[in-house]
Amino acid sequence: MKHLITSVLFAPSVGVNDRPQDSDLLLTMNFSAIGRVAPILLSLCFGATVKAQWLTQHISVRPGWSAVYLHVNSSHQTVAESVAGTPITELWLWKPAASHPQFADSPGAAVNTGSDWLVWKQGNDIASSLSHLIGNAGYLVYNPGAVTVEWQVKGQPVPPFYNWSVTGENLIGFPSRFDGSATLAAGAPTFRTFLSHAPAFQQAAKIFGYQGGKTSSDVFSISPNGNIPARRGEAFWITATNLYNRYFAPFEVTLQNPSGIFFGDSVSQYTLRLKNLTEIPITVTVREMASETPPIGQPAIAGQPPVIVRTDLNATNFTFGTTNLTAGSLSWNLSANGTTGSVAQVVLGVDRSRMIGNPGDVFASALRFSDSLNFSEIDVPVTARKASRAGLWIGQARVSQVRHELAGATNALATNLNQTMGAVPQSTSLRLIIHVDTNGTARLLQKVYYGLDSQLAQILSTTETPLNRDHLSLARRITAVHLPWTSKNTPWAFGGTFDDGQTITNSVAVSFGDHAANPFVHTYHPDHDNFNALFNAALTQGEESYSITRNISLDLHAPTVGFASLSQANRTMSGAYGETISLQGKGAESRQYVIGGTFTIKRVSTIGHLVTP
Repeated sequence: MKHLITSVLFAPSVGVNDRPQDSDLLLTMNFSAIGRVAPILLSLCFGATVKAQWLTQHISVRPGWSAVYLHVNSSHQTVAESVAGTPITELWLWKPAASHPQFADSPGAAVNTGSDWLVWKQGNDIASSLSHLIGNAGYLVYNPGAVTVEWQVKGQPVPPFYNWSVTGENLIGFPSRFDGSATLAAGAPTFRTFLSHAPAFQQAAKIFGYQGGKTSSDVFSISPNGNIPARRGEAFWITATNLYNRYFAPFEVTLQNPSGIFFGDSVSQYTLRLKNLTEIPITVTVREMASETPPIGQPAIAGQPPVIVRTDLNATNFTFGTTNLTAGSLSWNLSANGTTGSVAQVVLGVDRSRMIGNPGDVFASALRFSDSLNFSEIDVPVTARKASRAGLWIGQARVSQVRHELAGATNALATNLNQTMGAVPQSTSLRLIIHVDTNGTARLLQKVYYGLDSQLAQILSTTETPLNRDHLSLARRITAVHLPWTSKNTPWAFGGTFDDGQTITNSVAVSFGDHAANPFVHTYHPDHDNFNALFNAALTQGEESYSITRNISLDLHAPTVGFASLSQANRTMSGAYGETISLQGKGAESRQYVIGGTFTIKRVSTIGHLVTP
């Protein structure tokens, strides 16, 4: 049987470079030679970032002018829709030009400059330059009524991001955990306590606020050491000449993408950093917050992404553990700023095995970080999409077992066969090339071509014909030499569902007369050419060669508990490999051999269509 497994006929040479021994080349290929700086394969579809989580910010708007700061992006609707149901008639968005920062103590003064404000006025579209509300921005809001109103702004949470001016004024708000809602109006830290952990900033800062009223005289000075509360949703004019400030909360969250955490349908892990900005030790806690119901007309949310946090390395099996955020909170103890332990690196992932739904379904939530001083809450949006299995999967089966067929030497009849599986002295590898189409059908391939077609689009093909002849040097072929070669390279369709916990099966047949692929047929050897001694008549099955049937099964195991296994579930699959090799001789004569082992395959392309000319 060793001869059967390893004696295979290599595919004929073609014009496309063939590297069956090194599928890792897929990682580095690109088409820069023709102006396409993009990998042909393993451009794992990150896709456009989808911001789908929703939270409502509560803001108290006093009669007259108020300064507010938005921590959500409400650009899905117009300003008029955002203020519907409130008496608000004017909004002014502060967007200073970097070249000439300035201070304004009244909206009227800002109108005259005409450069640093975008304005919306109710019923006056001609005079309105502001159409939508964005997050991380300060606004002046006019309430012509006589009472304070609670303005509820529904939007997508945005992580704090500040453009601090060292020479001009800044209209900013702080991510305090206390806002103007009825339940959280009290308890907000005062400027004295909030800024006490940034003494240089507290000493240099000049702060101004709005307390309502119809004139600019209602702008008042706030002492950095005073007892005015620093509430969430309020904006303040702040300047600190020649001092660059980065203290807006006792800690900061540094993200790879300042807009949030977007796993898409293929990102396996995301790293962020927590840093203590105070002179004392603090604890930062995170918990996952479910999204509110999306506004009408916005994409539906299938549920919370099952966010996991990578924990310590297990020295026994060399895998990282996980903590499931949907099951509770997690905390980090940070030492004083500037000392060892003041920074924590956090590695996040998504347990994609728990994302139930259809490919493309959106899962969204927000990670809410808070500090032990009870000062701040920072919301970071998280989005992931249910992945499709479609694409090209390449890997190896490691054959490490064979079934025993041992009988007692003195027995007349083989009645006590030992048919258990036993380990082999040295395992062997079999390449697996599997394509899964957009309908979920998996097919086993002897070889696959990848390159550009006539329209310079990336394709996967069973033959070389569809490839652009001018760019064959950029194309590649991957081959599984243990599978039988055929001129049309027709794939073998698997039965079963290509998904975790499922088993897929396939049957690969090789005719006894196949001179190209049957290892028992030797075309130029008179004893194994399937011809009689006079070379004038073909012989039947079993006389000089056998027909071969390989029944292959792949048990697709669910991810294990390790961080890598759970977070890479849409990119890597592994499980048990089984194969029964049947030899058919004369008449009903047959013999079976069973081998087994393990396999691992990785998705190297998300192209769901396989060109089969």
